[in-house]
Amino acid sequence: MAAVGSSSLACAFVFDRRLLASAGAARVRFMTDCVRRLGRDLEQRGSRLLLREGDPGAEIARLAGELRCSLVTWN
Repeated sequence: MAAVGSSSLACAFVFDRRLLASAGAARVRFMTDCVRRLGRDLEQRGSRLLLREGDPGAEIARLAGELRCSLVTWN
């Protein structure tokens, strides 16, 4: 319910290099397919999925700063 009471909402996914490095090809393919599908679903709803690569904590903090977010939630 992050969108309740908000004027805007940004959805993001961070590809964690540490997880990608230890994952097999099938798992990486599954993950990228799921992220691609999520991006398409968001686009059909008039939104978009912001993609980043790196340390999730650092990348979300950087993105929150770029977007001037007042609240960050995650799942």
